[in-house]
Amino acid sequence: MTGSAISLDGGEQRVNVANSSDINLGNHQQRTISLWFKVDNRVTGDQKQVIYEEGGSTRGLNAYIDQNKLYVGGWNEPAVESDWDGTWLVADSLVVDQWHHLGLVLDGDETKFADALTAYLDGQSLGSGVGSQLWSHAGGIGIGGINGSTTFHDGTVSESGSGLVGEIDEVNLFNSALSTEQIQLLAV
Repeated sequence: MTGSAISLDGGEQRVNVANSSDINLGNHQQRTISLWFKVDNRVTGDQKQVIYEEGGSTRGLNAYIDQNKLYVGGWNEPAVESDWDGTWLVADSLVVDQWHHLGLVLDGDETKFADALTAYLDGQSLGSGVGSQLWSHAGGIGIGGINGSTTFHDGTVSESGSGLVGEIDEVNLFNSALSTEQIQLLAV
């Protein structure tokens, strides 16, 4: 730890969050993830660096760095549920060795619809995309790395590695959809 931040070396280090009906063992139409992160070394090539993930190959939410870009995504694939094959919003403007605020806001329903998933970097919207509620899952929850498995924007599913080289601080999960103004207050 550095001060109150968690320092990660990119290996198998991560924080595993226990299963909870408040996070992953219940259905949630709304979710906000707010956290601060700093990337010490952007890995190029195929090495992805996971900042946050929950779920697995069928459904989940995540935020990660791939080829110097920040991706924030969500999916809930079962056709008997919402058949949401995934939305990943991307930012190209990531500066190394600088603290950034990340906001992921899900405001979904049982069916998928436009603008249900919104991502923010440093209080500025990266855009919105199709989404739905997130159904109950027993997939792990990982901060700074993968706890179980996660699905990436390119369709690959990974069960290990992809650890962040950097620091994470002030992780907050809300079972409500915070407004842009509320995200901006958390980003200062």
